[in-house]
Amino acid sequence: MSYYEQKLNEALDYLYKPSLLTPTGHKPIAYFVYKPKDAMIIAQMANSYLKSRAEYIGFKPIIVSLGKLLNDFVSNNTEYIGLWNSVNASREDQLHKSIRQEIERTKFFENELLRIQEEHLAEPNTLFILKDVEMIHPYYLMNNIETNIYNKIQLPILVLYPGEAQGTARSFLSIYGQDGNYRSLNF
Repeated sequence: MSYYEQKLNEALDYLYKPSLLTPTGHKPIAYFVYKPKDAMIIAQMANSYLKSRAEYIGFKPIIVSLGKLLNDFVSNNTEYIGLWNSVNASREDQLHKSIRQEIERTKFFENELLRIQEEHLAEPNTLFILKDVEMIHPYYLMNNIETNIYNKIQLPILVLYPGEAQGTARSFLSIYGQDGNYRSLNF
């Protein structure tokens, strides 16, 4: 069994039967942390090994691509799409800033995940698998999403997280400093 398969199994086992005595609370959110250079390996594993392993354990996995959500947000934003399409490459930083501000203002990712959760609440043993987390850079951080939805989450979530972990801290894409403000577990 590969290193990543073992870590995924540990994360899935935790999510299937989370401990109520963890110091971080009892929300069933787990981060599968992997090296950013292995993103393609993890993408392949998400649709094959991870999905079938989750089903074997008893979950009904729902794979949510944050990259696709971001693409849909930018492509379907009728208020700003004209502006975003007109920005020339020399002003790329302003384009990113504008998209970031609109994501923050509307709490887009948080609202989308809660909307998707609502669609699946009645289905037993649903597991959210969040992939393509790296695609939200430089617009947003996973910590912001988790912080804003933590008390509203009712279904287990497995986040495929590119970066590094030390203890309970994480470094997104291995380019940001270690952030210890997450309340969920690292695998």
